Amino acid sequence: MRALTPTKVIVGVVVLVIVGFAGAYFLFFTSDSPAPLTLSPTRVTTSVPSVATGVQPPTSASATVVGVWKVVGGSEAGYRVREKLVALPAQSDAVGRTTAVTGQVKVEQSGAAITASDARFEADLTKLSSDK
Repeated sequence: MRALTPTKVIVGVVVLVIVGFAGAYFLFFTSDSPAPLTLSPTRVTTSVPSVATGVQPPTSASATVVGVWKVVGGSEAGYRVREKLVALPAQSDAVGRTTAVTGQVKVEQSGAAITASDARFEADLTKLSSDK
């Protein structure tokens, strides 16, 4: 049986440390956060206001946004925060989401200007869930 030399012991310890750091990195620092929220390109619930006499009706491009837009089922609100925990060497994302969202916004056109008013949105934070 061969004796362990100090060089072999040092090489073995270095290999174990590298494997340990690599394993910890892939275990704790992989980007497994949910994807960022996006807006749906489809028009859901609108009611187009009537156009007064002598006022040019909205163009086809603006007609897709004029009306009262309401939050529908399947909508969600959330947060994403970049954090750096003291015990861990890398940053990570803390993500929370809730589907308990209600509200609406009124979108109007006056000439070339499009304005949003009467906006009110509520998210029930007691039903918020986090990825961690």
